[in-house]
Amino acid sequence: MLTIGSYKKIIFIYAIIVFLLHIIPTGSPVAPNQLYIEDVSADNLKHMMIFIPWMVLVWLYLNKQRLTGNVRFKKAILWLSAGLLLALTSEGVQLFLPHRSFNVMDILSNVSGVVLGALIFIVGKTGDSIHYTSR
Repeated sequence: MLTIGSYKKIIFIYAIIVFLLHIIPTGSPVAPNQLYIEDVSADNLKHMMIFIPWMVLVWLYLNKQRLTGNVRFKKAILWLSAGLLLALTSEGVQLFLPHRSFNVMDILSNVSGVVLGALIFIVGKTGDSIHYTSR
């Protein structure tokens, strides 16, 4: 069973990995922006999928803390803000890296991933209060 400290470490390591994925040079033979699935580039989907787990990990972490009400909401907003900052920073730093390229659509995809993760968080939070009884 994971402790509260373990969840913090996992979230921290996840943030480092996401940041590194955005700054390490890529040498892919096919540019991801050239692959499209229904008018959305595969690169944009990748960016979104990378950021979805952020709020899911936060949800698991906050559940472990057993916070309720206003305290849980404030911490969730703080973690959401941290996720959005990571989404913006990880792409924004590419402006200064010669081996990477900055793309506004990547920022929007990153932010969309955090927001989608937050929606999953909200659904999960709502599910916490639902109790099923057998007939």
